[in-house]
Amino acid sequence: MTYPTLRQKNFSLSWDSIRRTLTNYTYSTTLIPTCDGKVVHLRKPGEPESVHKLIFENLDIDL
Repeated sequence: MTYPTLRQKNFSLSWDSIRRTLTNYTYSTTLIPTCDGKVVHLRKPGEPESVHKLIFENLDIDL
């Protein structure tokens, strides 16, 4: 299966711009200790801003 490139989708941000933009997209991790001494790690994504949604759409990433 081949995917269209970002240029083919007329998406003009460079990879450097994409990386910089996504640095403020965050995840929260909650550590939950269990009765038997183990720890469960829960990761949840933050609420994406419109520019994050645009990048994810063009990279075919489902939120």
